[in-house]
Amino acid sequence: MRPAKEDALPAASLIAKEATFGSHMVARLRGVAQQTLIDSHLLQQIAVTAFARIRIPVREFVVRHSNASGLSLLALFEDAHLVIHTYPKTGLVLVDVYTMSAQPILVINAISVLMNAEQVESCDVGVKSWD
Repeated sequence: MRPAKEDALPAASLIAKEATFGSHMVARLRGVAQQTLIDSHLLQQIAVTAFARIRIPVREFVVRHSNASGLSLLALFEDAHLVIHTYPKTGLVLVDVYTMSAQPILVINAISVLMNAEQVESCDVGVKSWD
């Protein structure tokens, strides 16, 4: 049974724009050494160090190896998350940072320095409060 039109849920884009709070950014890092991008222990250490700069301790890591020989890392924090996808053949890193209590650009800057990225592009996904 399909819901009546007036009972239908709003489109996902509307939910994302209206229900988001905190700060959320994505970034593309280029020119990162291949060895950095295949070392899961080093990536975890980079995540811990970057978030230590904004005083948020790591709670849990999930690391998966991709078919493209890169890694996907998910780091969960009390009020934040970090996702890193690496592409070693091209030196590309995609980063997603969300926090409720700090500015994600500080984490992106720390990661880019720790990875010695040659180029960094970042984009603010949105900041909204419940109020």
